[in-house]
Amino acid sequence: MVRQRDGMALSVLDRLGLQRHAVMEDLEGALASAGAAKPATEIPVSPEAARALERLIQQAIRLESSWVGTEHLLLGLLYDGASLAAKTLAARGVRFETALAAVLNLLGKPTGPEPRHRSRERPNDPHEMASPEGDA
Repeated sequence: MVRQRDGMALSVLDRLGLQRHAVMEDLEGALASAGAAKPATEIPVSPEAARALERLIQQAIRLESSWVGTEHLLLGLLYDGASLAAKTLAARGVRFETALAAVLNLLGKPTGPEPRHRSRERPNDPHEMASPEGDA
């Protein structure tokens, strides 16, 4: 995602004041210290990657997007704060809430809290997500 030349996720990181090359160096350093190999062309899907993909789709649904883009991947990676990418970005001050606000701003959507009535209307909807702190 960071190696791409464009995409909403990179616009979010730019808006949050991060330099792409610095984030890439941080991620490569974190991967090296974790004993992980450099990314290959085809990467097997780890449990962490599977969770990120699931969250990517959940974020696209939450934002009522008709597409899945890099912004949804960024939000999916940041959602619970446990992934290596989330920890690396958190070290630079990027959290789920700040990235979500930047995505909403770039999409021209309101950045306030979601209406409470949505969760009451569909309390058992698996696509509804609370924020990491339990607010939704």
